[in-house]
Amino acid sequence: MQDCQPHLQGAAAERLQGLYQQKRAQMPAVFWNALNASSEFEHLLRAARHSLPSGQPMDQQALAALQRLALIGQTPHAGPPRPVSDELFQALQRNHSLAQLLTSLLSLQQSLERGNVLLRARLQRPLCPGGYDNPRAQAVLRVFQRYYAGQLQPYLAEVEQQGQAWQQALQALRQTPGIPPALDEYLARLSATEHSLWQSFQASRQAHIEHWQALLRSCQMAPGQPRWRLR
Repeated sequence: MQDCQPHLQGAAAERLQGLYQQKRAQMPAVFWNALNASSEFEHLLRAARHSLPSGQPMDQQALAALQRLALIGQTPHAGPPRPVSDELFQALQRNHSLAQLLTSLLSLQQSLERGNVLLRARLQRPLCPGGYDNPRAQAVLRVFQRYYAGQLQPYLAEVEQQGQAWQQALQALRQTPGIPPALDEYLARLSATEHSLWQSFQASRQAHIEHWQALLRSCQMAPGQPRWRLR
């Protein structure tokens, strides 16, 4: 239709222009219908059975496909319609890391909160009365160094890094015109900067760090303090 417009005049040109604008106005609804009706998009937003394996890089093809879809949906009126190829949906279908990332965020947020409850309770009872070292404090330091600093913290950093790109892609998708309210609400619950899984994960992680720091400082065992090394 767009290619024909320069070759028509009068009523025919007006008629074609009207049809062109009508079809353009339908583009957001067509876009979201195609996306929401696809099993590939459902696969993307569903938690996986297993968490993201440690050391596994983000599936860049799937992430790029999600970003491309957001761009296509956000620019339906900028020139000829952008083609949505099967390759984008195939990239989403082949992907497992984004669904595994969702599972990791859910699992870690819950685990961190359980740990925060225990740490807050421990902070209410001085671990080192009078600032003196003791076997219980050494046991706590051993747990911190071997399990939190040695295993959990590196994995949290991986999830944080990969989650940043995932969160930004979902937020970009939310900016697409015509997004169905139910989907917008679901994406917000996953990735919004407030009252979402992503925000809760970040808040729980930061609180966990602060609780550990407070506990170790109370015994002069925080990194850089005199008793940081195990005896």
